Amino acid sequence: MGEDAAAANQFNSNSARYAERTEHNDMLRATQEELATKIKELQIYESNYVGLKKDLARWKKKFEYVFRENELLALETGKLDASHKQIAFLQQEIKFKEEEGAALRGLVSALEAANKKQRAKQLEAAKARDSEIEAAAALAAERKSNEDTDAALQAERKARKDEKERYMAEINALKAENGLLLKDVDRKDEELHRQEEQVNAHKGRIEGLQGALKEEQEAGMKRLKEKQDKVVELENQVQQMQMRRRSSVAAALAQAEEEGRDTVGFGPKDRLKASHISEGDERDYGSDEEPDTPPGTPPPITSGLLPPEDPTADQTIRDWTEDRKIKPARSYDEALDLDRLDELIRKLPYEHQEGASRVLLSALDPDSTAEPVDESQIVLRHLSAERQADLREFLLPLLKAHPALRVSYSTMDRRTLVTDVRIQIERRRDSVLGGFVPGEKRFGKDHMFLGPSVEDVGKLVPHNSRVISTGSKAIYISKPKHVETAVPVAASSPLERGSEHTEDMDTASESAEVPDVTTSKRMWGGLNAAKFIGTMAAGAKQRVAATFKNAKYTHEGTSCQFCKMTPIVGERYSCETCVGFDLCENCYSLGGHGLENSDELFYRVQELVL
Repeated sequence: MGEDAAAANQFNSNSARYAERTEHNDMLRATQEELATKIKELQIYESNYVGLKKDLARWKKKFEYVFRENELLALETGKLDASHKQIAFLQQEIKFKEEEGAALRGLVSALEAANKKQRAKQLEAAKARDSEIEAAAALAAERKSNEDTDAALQAERKARKDEKERYMAEINALKAENGLLLKDVDRKDEELHRQEEQVNAHKGRIEGLQGALKEEQEAGMKRLKEKQDKVVELENQVQQMQMRRRSSVAAALAQAEEEGRDTVGFGPKDRLKASHISEGDERDYGSDEEPDTPPGTPPPITSGLLPPEDPTADQTIRDWTEDRKIKPARSYDEALDLDRLDELIRKLPYEHQEGASRVLLSALDPDSTAEPVDESQIVLRHLSAERQADLREFLLPLLKAHPALRVSYSTMDRRTLVTDVRIQIERRRDSVLGGFVPGEKRFGKDHMFLGPSVEDVGKLVPHNSRVISTGSKAIYISKPKHVETAVPVAASSPLERGSEHTEDMDTASESAEVPDVTTSKRMWGGLNAAKFIGTMAAGAKQRVAATFKNAKYTHEGTSCQFCKMTPIVGERYSCETCVGFDLCENCYSLGGHGLENSDELFYRVQELVL
């Protein structure tokens, strides 16, 4: 019995503990459900807060747009101030024109009064003369006979008629002068009326712009006020939501402390801190720190709100373009005219006269004692067509003829209907000048040469002056002065077709024999296809053989004065003026002996490269 009672007591004690544990589990489950409900509510609040934050960012962007509009309105206000100044200037000019018109009217009235006085004096003098003449006629009538009286009267009538014609001519001249003055006054009046109409039109336009600006400012201020009211309302809503969130969080934490549970971190601040910790950011974020910019903070005014102002970028129609068609003058000494140069500099725009005078006189005046200017270019803006013509006709040929300067001329067109000119001057190095004094003529430039003959490469014959080749190479070439020219045959003849690599050669590399007219006519009259092909092959063989023979010919006892080739192999050229001065084909084609640093060769190389 005692054992049964103990087992019953033990069973009863376990039932009570089980019931207590079940009750605690139910309470814990209810608390967890309530906590989950609170968390869901907080998540809803958080999503609403994020949406409001996005709206706030959007309103901030709208504020930036409003600030940008205000700055643009300030720019328009500045433009209106400039227009007011222009109107004041026009009004002053109109006042000057009115004073000038009043002065002209006074002058016309004075001239009319003077004419009237002079006419009255002339009439009085004429009356006095008439009375005197009448008295004299009466005396003459008494003294002379009737015939003498008639003759005197006729002479008097003729004199009166002549005097009357002279007076009428003077009166007509005065009337014409008066008419011209009246026309000038009318023209001045019309010009004043036209200027007044223009001023009235400007005033009307300015009033319209002022009205539009005022309306735009009022509309902008109205929109700004509405947006500010909306922002204040949104800030109040955000503050209310923050207060509700903080109160709910504080209540949840207090309830958790009362129940003895650990506090659970949730909300945007805890998630932000957790994300920073997960990303490796060990910075200390305080409990009072807000993760976002607080409401009401004004947007920053950045420097990139307005578009960049470049007044020359949108004006350019054609950028700097070099003009290579200008040729140098024949002689620098003949073309140099310092008086004309000074006159040209004085005709340039005032802001460019000092710089142009400093650079040009230092480079061109042979008597100048000043140190050379290191500036390499002259930029002339707003240059008229007349000044450009003066530059092309006088200054640029003179600069290009200078042996120590290399000049390039470029122009740029802009929408301001003017042309800017840029002249670039570079002083050649002493190694390029070869030690000769600027202003003197390079030795050997005008010397004539003896070159290979068409028939025999070893025989030297007089050649023409060297000229720049028009082919694909920048070299000098020359031709013999006396070459027997054959009668031209049909353009389709294969004997006239030179190879591409020999089109720029200047000697007997193309010295194929050309048949006479009768032979060619007879040959072409009876040629068939086989003979035609054979003739082409024979001509090609002859040209190849002649080229090979000329290239391998050795001139014994000669030496090139430039490259020191001894002996000269191939074509040889000898100066007619200098004794024993020989050149090889390569040095001759590159302008040796006077033309090695010529501008023509440089521009030809530049043209082929570009």
